[in-house]
Amino acid sequence: MSNSDLEIEAEASEGDKMDEIVIAKPDESLQLEDLKKEKAKAKSAFTKTRHSLLQILEEDFPDREEIKVLQEKLINAEEKAMDIMGNIYDEYKLRNDILNVKKTTKEMEKIEEEFTDAENECRDYLIESKVGSSVGSSVSRISKRDNVNSGNKVESKPVDKEKRKLNQNLNKLRKKKITTSN
Repeated sequence: MSNSDLEIEAEASEGDKMDEIVIAKPDESLQLEDLKKEKAKAKSAFTKTRHSLLQILEEDFPDREEIKVLQEKLINAEEKAMDIMGNIYDEYKLRNDILNVKKTTKEMEKIEEEFTDAENECRDYLIESKVGSSVGSSVSRISKRDNVNSGNKVESKPVDKEKRKLNQNLNKLRKKKITTSN
């Protein structure tokens, strides 16, 4: 029996014989549960693809074609996850469930941010490798990835050792300031 076609057997009193099946209207909560299951699968596929792409970019000499294939898979996985989460958002909005609307919005923003960070890193690598990457640009790409993984905003200029150390100290100060202000 599928969630969309709920069948309910109607029972009669002892004296009556009834072999009738009544088709009930699909329960809205079951539709939402199905969407949530789809979302979990889509987010999992997105995360796995993103991690695969970032792992390949960490290699010394990643294959450009493999990167392009994973980049396309990431785009498709992100679109599918965002589409499903958009449907969930619409369901919550229809029900006036403000708390879950906000939660879903934050979740969508996080996926979008993770996608953008991975996409930017991928694009930067493809541009650098096309031009002919130097040691400096590789160091820059690695330091940008470290900043992305730590949740810091990424600077698009190459970073030398002194600047990187200054940025790390500045980020530590920012974190201290954020925790003391809370």
